[in-house]
Amino acid sequence: MKTAWCGGCEIRNPTNTLFKASTASPYSTILNDLNEKILSNENNHKFKILESPYNERLLRTNKIRLLNVEHGVGTLRLHITSHKLRDDLDYDAISYVWGAKGTSTNVSLNTLNEENQPSFAGALDDQSVPHASRKYISSENYGDILRTRGHILDAISEVVEDANLVGRFDYMDSNDVSSRCLQNPVHAANVDHYTRSLHLACHTVYRTRDDIDTIPAEYLMALLCDTRVSRDATTAYKHAWSVFTDEEHHNFERVPTERRPQAIRFYDRLIELTGHSFFSTTGGRFGIATPGCKPGDKVCAFYGELPLHTLRWLEHEKNLGVIHGDEPAEFCGVAFIPHLMKPHEKEAARLGPDETFVIG
Repeated sequence: MKTAWCGGCEIRNPTNTLFKASTASPYSTILNDLNEKILSNENNHKFKILESPYNERLLRTNKIRLLNVEHGVGTLRLHITSHKLRDDLDYDAISYVWGAKGTSTNVSLNTLNEENQPSFAGALDDQSVPHASRKYISSENYGDILRTRGHILDAISEVVEDANLVGRFDYMDSNDVSSRCLQNPVHAANVDHYTRSLHLACHTVYRTRDDIDTIPAEYLMALLCDTRVSRDATTAYKHAWSVFTDEEHHNFERVPTERRPQAIRFYDRLIELTGHSFFSTTGGRFGIATPGCKPGDKVCAFYGELPLHTLRWLEHEKNLGVIHGDEPAEFCGVAFIPHLMKPHEKEAARLGPDETFVIG
């Protein structure tokens, strides 16, 4: 069965099924309509729309989850399926698929029926037509193989990672101030991890192996997973870093009041991104990815999806080129690369024509 590819919104339901979201997508409006209707019903299967194209807190399992929309008689059927990928890492890969076109007055999520605003079905009609060749995804062998359209953008060349930091939610969620001291081996490892990551960013952006004191804007963008950074971002980060590495002062009292909110934001990100990988690419870019990426992994754009995705073809693992074989690729996670997240940036950076990625 072929179904059309959909990008868009993230949904969290009572079974903790997670889908990634973005307010930039036209589908966020569609699903907000659906969300408002469902939440108005007391006996509902509740949803909450979340907003993040790259959210580390959602990357905790080793499955790719699909929201499959299938048209039934008078009902728009949404079915969630999970496709297991690997056992050794901890992340979610999120994708969406649209089914056949059609009008509908009800929505069914895994056989649970809810009323649905007609605009949702109408939008499904409208959005499933343009660029259809780019939006199709199919699965076979009970979900063992996925096929989706996209193109390759770059290849990872160097990675900064620390496997011992992956999944340390006890450290990330702790309210104990002592856990943020350098005497704590986990925190000390985290400080070292970010120090090495900043060095890689400097070497990548400034194209030199000399020691550099300047903090590249791309490093701050990667930490925030946002290309919009203020003029004071560097100063705010330095304040956050001083608190992050100071054994005696674990608060922001010494930070000027007007800069405190942004400094706290950077500090929170240093905690939240514990265990994530930072990398450089053969194209001279710097980025952040879910744990487990390796040199040689390809950075790809999937049509309909905001995050970048990393794929690995095993027999070409040591080849940093972009050519790969016909065998199924291994899905390695999602990534964020400054100046490569917008459609026109991806189009300009493409290393080859559109292709169908076979993932298994």
